[in-house]
Amino acid sequence: MSVRLLKLPLRSPPGLLKDSKNGWGVLLQAYDQGRLLFSVRAKADRLDEALRMAVEKAKAQNTLESGSIKRARLFLSVMKENQEPFSWVEYQGRALEIVGKDLVAVRSVDKAIIQEKIRAAKGYLLRAMDPDYHGFYKRYDALADKSEERLRTIYSASSLWTLMKVYDWDADAEIAKRIPQIADFLLSMQVTEDPHAGAFYYSLSLKDGAKESSFVVGTASKTIFTLLELYRRFEDARYLQAAQKAGDWLLTTQKEDGTLTTSYRLKDSRWIEGKGFSTLYHGQVLSALSRLYRVTQDEKYLTAATKLANLIMERARRQNYFLQDDYRLADDPIPTSWGIMSLLDYYKATSNPEAKDVLLKLTGQLVKRQFSNAEDILNCGRFEGELSSSGAGWINEVFSELYLYGIREGWNNADLMRIKQSILLVTRWLIQNTYSAENTYFLKNPQRAMGGLIRNFKEEAVRTDAVCHGVNGYVNMLDQWPEGTLLTVPLIASSEQTAYVPGTD
Repeated sequence: MSVRLLKLPLRSPPGLLKDSKNGWGVLLQAYDQGRLLFSVRAKADRLDEALRMAVEKAKAQNTLESGSIKRARLFLSVMKENQEPFSWVEYQGRALEIVGKDLVAVRSVDKAIIQEKIRAAKGYLLRAMDPDYHGFYKRYDALADKSEERLRTIYSASSLWTLMKVYDWDADAEIAKRIPQIADFLLSMQVTEDPHAGAFYYSLSLKDGAKESSFVVGTASKTIFTLLELYRRFEDARYLQAAQKAGDWLLTTQKEDGTLTTSYRLKDSRWIEGKGFSTLYHGQVLSALSRLYRVTQDEKYLTAATKLANLIMERARRQNYFLQDDYRLADDPIPTSWGIMSLLDYYKATSNPEAKDVLLKLTGQLVKRQFSNAEDILNCGRFEGELSSSGAGWINEVFSELYLYGIREGWNNADLMRIKQSILLVTRWLIQNTYSAENTYFLKNPQRAMGGLIRNFKEEAVRTDAVCHGVNGYVNMLDQWPEGTLLTVPLIASSEQTAYVPGTD
């Protein structure tokens, strides 16, 4: 094992492995199919002595089976005293750089790796679909290898949307078979009785098949997105009718001032209404109503959408184009991203120049909040205030939709190039935060997790919407990327250097 360890090519900043006057700390571990075989620490004045001591400690445990240690993947972390550690994990005879707790650093991106991640995410989503109901859960706990026991309408709608998008890319027959099954699940979750006819039950219990009497405007809105796409593809009137019923229910939630009652939940035979202003929910409804108007040309949807658009634009101006609301922290970028997406949908329906002006100013504020320092590989590409892959993936999807529309409409090229560079930076970060063969050495069931976007730095879990948003952005942009290296993040960088994106100078 000591020979094997020392033969691994350790890629690290120059100077890291030089002798230290303050001594060295070493952590050495071995994992076999998710099982920790050993974990030992050692400390010495010289690095080679600390490594030798760690290996001897591991041997002395006498718990190593020859088959296990041959299969095992070694994890090594070295640290000069009072400095941050530098870590590697073994993979196919190489030592891969670890950043944060257990992420494998991604220092270059090309079109091939994006395509690889699309295929992996497709596999994850198909595995996440319930085989009986054909719905999808929200969260998978990768450490416990356990998913939720509830299927949620909004995540099922999002998953179907993504699978249809992937089908356009690879024409997978498995997806073609699943599309009508998932669509039927969505239709089965629509409420048929007053007072909330047209809404969608929030979830379904796998334990007893009971539907949850909680009706959220976001669930109806995102399901409308998918129903309209189904109608566009298959011209099946059931999908348009269901979308219109959902839209009509959304109209009943709007008040005179344009704001919404965002949810209704049945508790002790009483309906509890959602309180407070959520930019996410108001944005989702604006997008849904704008899309319904474009398909049906029914003025009632446009009238309600205009009230919402004016409301969001007024808040954007008042909040200096970084939106805040009653639900999220002040630095959270998600309200702003929904302002962009919803006003883009409204602009597509109306060509309202005010909407275009506001959404571009919102975009500018969001781009400013993206980390681009190449020296910080852990964070390079994510957005200030957003630690989750679901949030970063959603911003990636929004920016890709905005970029593609701007290209078609001939919008300002400088604005579009800034958006394109932002997309590539967050794409790298998302890939780095995705379960893969390289970084699942500590999971008991890595095959189930692969392709899932890791929830955040602290939580070993996958949210279904993170997978959907990430893949939507990847597929949207595939035709925009040339062959060859798209982005590199150097191992050594000055504090002022940003990741290099060829062709975006």
